Amino acid sequence: MSVPWCKTLTAQTDSLLALAVQAPNDSIRLIHLGEAFKQTIFNDPAKGMTIAVDFLQVAKRADERDDIAIGLNFIGMSHYIQGRYDRATEYYLQAMKQAEANADTLYAAIVLNNIAACYEISKQPEAAIHAFEDAMERFRQLGDKSWMAKVSHNLAQRYLVKKDLETALHHYQNAYQWFQELGDRHHEGLALTGYGHYFFQKAQYGTALDYYKKALLLLDKQYDPAAYAEQLEHLANTYLQLKKYKEAAQHLQTALPMAQACLALEQEVRLSRLAVTLYKQTGNLKKAFEWQEKFILLSDSLYSQEKTQVLQEAVKKYELEQKEQQIVLLNAENQVKDLRLQNAHRAQVLLLFGLLILSLAGIGGAYFLRLKQRSNRALEEKNQQINKALAEKDLLMREMHHRVKNNLQVITSLLKLQSQHLSDPKALDALTDGRNRVQSMVFIHQNLYQQAQLTAIEAAVYVPKLAQALFASYNFDPERLHVHYEVDPLLLDVDTAIPIGLILNELITNALKYAFKEETPGTLTIRLRHQAPDTLLLAVQDTGPGLDPALLSSETVSASFGLRLVQLLAEKLASTISVRNENGACIELAIHEFKTVS
Repeated sequence: MSVPWCKTLTAQTDSLLALAVQAPNDSIRLIHLGEAFKQTIFNDPAKGMTIAVDFLQVAKRADERDDIAIGLNFIGMSHYIQGRYDRATEYYLQAMKQAEANADTLYAAIVLNNIAACYEISKQPEAAIHAFEDAMERFRQLGDKSWMAKVSHNLAQRYLVKKDLETALHHYQNAYQWFQELGDRHHEGLALTGYGHYFFQKAQYGTALDYYKKALLLLDKQYDPAAYAEQLEHLANTYLQLKKYKEAAQHLQTALPMAQACLALEQEVRLSRLAVTLYKQTGNLKKAFEWQEKFILLSDSLYSQEKTQVLQEAVKKYELEQKEQQIVLLNAENQVKDLRLQNAHRAQVLLLFGLLILSLAGIGGAYFLRLKQRSNRALEEKNQQINKALAEKDLLMREMHHRVKNNLQVITSLLKLQSQHLSDPKALDALTDGRNRVQSMVFIHQNLYQQAQLTAIEAAVYVPKLAQALFASYNFDPERLHVHYEVDPLLLDVDTAIPIGLILNELITNALKYAFKEETPGTLTIRLRHQAPDTLLLAVQDTGPGLDPALLSSETVSASFGLRLVQLLAEKLASTISVRNENGACIELAIHEFKTVS
């Protein structure tokens, strides 16, 4: 889909780059490159990076110290826009060092503001606030009202994140007043957006909507389309809170292509999640499910993008280290050659024979040394290849578990959506049981891609998490039930963990449904113990009225689907089932076929 304002900016940027090529000198060339960068950075960050690198090269060639600082800052901005915050901070620090060496206090303060933004995005809120306040003090001393306004707006954003709404509003008011005095309509609109955030957080959605609308009229769509699209997102979210679904859908549909055109993947993820909520609330389950799938795909893309970036940076770092090693080796070889030449010139005729013998010995030693070095390098390269292959396998395994978990969650979401439109208690019960069975497997794959161990499940972590999810699913009052866990620190193989999880799901569900019907408090005990080298003991014990042992007999055909599932899974694990009634029911399985990971 084409976006007119992006085409216009592309044409303007190309014209500026053409002027830069034809410029009579580097000073004029830097002016054109600087303007091209400012028009490109928010719309095409990759192209902005190319222009920033060209700008820095021209500045270094012309030995323009002030422009060198600007070029370093431009590259930092390009990394920041593309989410590489560590690299951005690295270039910002270089730019600040250069600006301070130039005695350019204004530009040093500007770069400090950018460094503060990196602290913010890297989840260091206190460091960000401290850096912003430092920058604000520098701009006050310089009397630069434009930058005082921008930094005040940044401080407001940080305090909004901290939920310190009154301090945030104070900074938004200062920023708005200064931007008005400066006649900067675009940033005036951003400050008004902050007013909208303030009232939105206070759940005063009507007032928030008024400020968002006023802000949209002030924003410059051509200069900063990402900010314009984000404003449409705020309006859609506010209309949704006010249950004005038609208006919410209109703003959502306008924002999506703009976010896609600006390559704002994180915003696409937020907008797709907003669409899921919108269609759920309007009862359009088909649309809700379609957007749920899009949301998961976009989230996966964001996750894969981050992983790919990590791998690329690791490869670049490895290649750089290899080149540095080669340079050191070449320097060492050159030094050896120079030394030999000096010794040859100083040699006397009477020592010629002796020096010849020594030279031959040196050559032989160097030859064997090089053979050894070549062997070591070959061995090191093989180790690097093995480590890289292992890292890639680890990443692929995590990605696989991540995607399996997401697919299972799509199923649970579909079942949940379907249950909202059923009134038959038995049908609702069946859907809830099915959703819980799938959720027990979701937890397994979620644990696998989040933890260091990719082939095993920590029983002591998994069992309580599964039980708590079931309590929440059946809206069970925690004050009515005391849960006692007796779980050994076992690392279960996946093929063992899945059937054990499904068995626990059925036994705990059965206890919640039938053992604790009365309002009186009860006790539930869950055991998973290593009873012997070849036996695991799995047990669920309640203080309810008890259970007929015949229900779990292999000859019983009238048992519920859940209990028949327990019988089948028990056979898979070569288990024996026993039921006893002692102050309630206790169902025990002695499992003989299982795998643990040491």
